[in-house]
Amino acid sequence: MDKHSDNGTHHAPERMAFISHKHADKDLAEVVGRFIRLLSGGNVRIYLSGHAAYEGPRFSQPIPDELRSALARAGLVLLIYTDPDDDWDWCMWECGVATDPNDDTATKVGVLSFGETVPSPYASSLNLMVDLHDEAPARSNRDILTQFAIEFCHDRHFWPDDLGAVSPRFTTTEIENMVTAFLEELSAVELRRHDANKSRVLDALALNNRGGRLRYS
Repeated sequence: MDKHSDNGTHHAPERMAFISHKHADKDLAEVVGRFIRLLSGGNVRIYLSGHAAYEGPRFSQPIPDELRSALARAGLVLLIYTDPDDDWDWCMWECGVATDPNDDTATKVGVLSFGETVPSPYASSLNLMVDLHDEAPARSNRDILTQFAIEFCHDRHFWPDDLGAVSPRFTTTEIENMVTAFLEELSAVELRRHDANKSRVLDALALNNRGGRLRYS
């Protein structure tokens, strides 16, 4: 790809961010993918499996091979981490492949945790702890995400390459507005999940409640 436009302006090569997530967290991952793409001003390609609007595995290629290739090209892997009791082996495999010292691209691994913990191998990595349940967390979600977003946009050392800041033209106010919209989308996802869980519980109770008597299995 030509790194210069017709008017001679230099354009940095495209970077890639890989969103690692469990299938059950696809809704959260889609919101995160939109947020990262918005923050980058379109300067970062997003690899997100299971969504047509982003790059992801294709039927024409063996999935592990394509994932290995994408992970080798990714400068940032962002793990969406939810319930620590779930099976995270596949996501840990993705993070491990991304940080292979033998590929050509240095990779930063970050964890976006919707709980109180992060996977132990990444305890000292870039970690964002977002609490969608607590009304008054010790440090607000907005502060945590705004700091991350400003560094993502403005810090020339955020990415492990020598290409400079990814989107320095955004003002702090613009970034804060993006964070506000992101939090609103996350809250909407959490509300839909809560309603779906409530509906499943009520359906289960209705199935067990035969003849006015509640049966316990």
